[in-house]
Parts: sequence; C-alpha cells; structure tokens
Amino acid sequence: PTDFLISYDQAGTMKVIDGNSDAMQSLVMKNGNIFSKEVTINPIKTSDATNYFCVVVFEQLGVISYDEEMLSVKIPSPSMSLVLSPSGIIYESTPLSITCTATLPSVVNTDVSAMVSWINPNEDMIYNTNDGRVTVLPAEFIGDNTFESVLIFNPVDNGDEGPFNDEGVYLCEMTVSSNDSLILNGVNTITENVVVEEIPPLEMDISTNGSTVVGLSFNITCSVRVVEGLVEQPNVAWYKMDDVSMGDLDELNIAAITVIDGSVTNVTVILDPVLFQHRGVYICIADYNISLTNDADSDSQEYELIVD
Repeated sequence: PTDFLISYDQAGTMKVIDGNSDAMQSLVMKNGNIFSKEVTINPIKTSDATNYFCVVVFEQLGVISYDEEMLSVKIPSPSMSLVLSPSGIIYESTPLSITCTATLPSVVNTDVSAMVSWINPNEDMIYNTNDGRVTVLPAEFIGDNTFESVLIFNPVDNGDEGPFNDEGVYLCEMTVSSNDSLILNGVNTITENVVVEEIPPLEMDISTNGSTVVGLSFNITCSVRVVEGLVEQPNVAWYKMDDVSMGDLDELNIAAITVIDGSVTNVTVILDPVLFQHRGVYICIADYNISLTNDADSDSQEYELIVD
C-alpha cells in the first residue's frame, strides 16, 4: 500500500495522530501479506469517543479501502463529598443543609450533565415537600468539572415532639451523562449519618444600668438567648405587676425597645426620667412555639424596682 493509517474519516485525510496530542502511532508491521498499524491513546478522554477508520491507500491502483470501528468511552466515577452545615452539633428546629459534590477528572473534556438522587434513612427517594420544610436543589455545574446539589431541611427535627424524624443515614447518588451515545454514564454514591440533638432550653438574664433616683435615668434589660439558627425568634416582653394583674408597658406610658443580635433578643425598659410611680415589680416573659416541629419553651424572671 502507498499509505496505511488510522483516521477519523474514511478518506484518510484526518489522521488520529495529527488531531490528538495524546495519540502515538507505531510503525507498519508486515507479516507476509498482513500489514498492521497501531495507534495508542493515553489517556483516553471523552472526546475520544467517535468513529475510527483503518484506511489503506493503493495510489497506483487508485484504490482506497477502509474498515470502521466505533469507540465508546465510559465517564469515570466522580469523586464525591458530603458536607453538613452547620458542621458541629445539629439541633432540632434549626436549618440543616447537606451539600453533595461530584468532581470529575480532567479526562472528561466534553459537555456533560448530572442528575442527583437523594435517599433518606428509610431508603425512599427525597422530594420537595409542600410545606417547604424539605427542599432538594438539583445538581448544578459550579466549575472545575464539579457538580453540586444541596438537600435543605428548614427546620430539621428528631421527632421527639413533632411528626418528623430526620435522623439517620442519607445517600447522595450522582449520575453524570452525555448527549453523545458513545459516552457512557458515570455514577457514584456517598453516605452521611445525621444526628439531631434536643434543643437546649432558652436562657434568660436581667441586667440594669443607671440610677433609681427620681429624675435620673434607669434601664432594665431582659436578655434571652436561644440556640443559634432557631427558625423562629422568641417572643420577649416586659410587664409591670400590680396586686391583681400584669400591666402592658405601652398602656403605662413606659418605653421599651427590642434589639435582636443573632440568637440573643434584648428588650430594655427605659425609665427616663425615673418617676415615683415607676416603683414596683417588673416581669420579663419569653416563649416560642415552632409549629412544624411542635418544639416549645418559655421562661420568666422578675425584677423589683425600688425608687429612691
């Protein structure tokens, strides 16, 4: 033969060694009337999935002969990771997100997409819930050959008071595929155990600032701390006690301001100036009730103001 090559086309005009920097070609081997040639591709990439032609040219005879073979390439199983947020203790009635990432090696150099499946501890597929408590974000390409999906609980629960128990082992399965029928799917899974702790009781503290002398300024602050990320802020309010009931401060023309700093709610009674009628017992009451999980708590503390 005048020419003997492996090509991307039947005419032999697109040599594999010219179009692929990872391809190495051997010399023509002859054994009697049998000729052989080999092209080695290392590493195999998804872009190598195509038709290959063994082309023999007999120029003097004006004859070109070829044989064709299709090369299928399987996408390697992606490397997987699962990350919980928060990364420390997970408390009921707080948000929880589980991020699943799948990273492909550089040999996957063509367009691919990913589909995620989340499996709960009961081995059931997880879907978005109508109440919005559970959300599954589909697999999304985030760059660097990496896909990401997030499973969100808002809030998470351990089932001690409410109907949901989210504790147990979760599985994320990522399937990477291509529109090219010669590129076969790559699949991998990863699991993570989720432990949901009992929510700690709220903490209450009363502090004061200023002078209780009539005509001067005096503040009483009730600080209520709940677990970080609690899905509902607690209700915190001051009342003034009398012999038979609790009086609303607004009705008594006593000012109070609320400042929320993360997981701490501060409600401050402002007496400026202090009046003789301000004397008496003040009570701070705090409570919350999470409807989705039925978790609830309350507390109260009193402060007796003696006016000088």
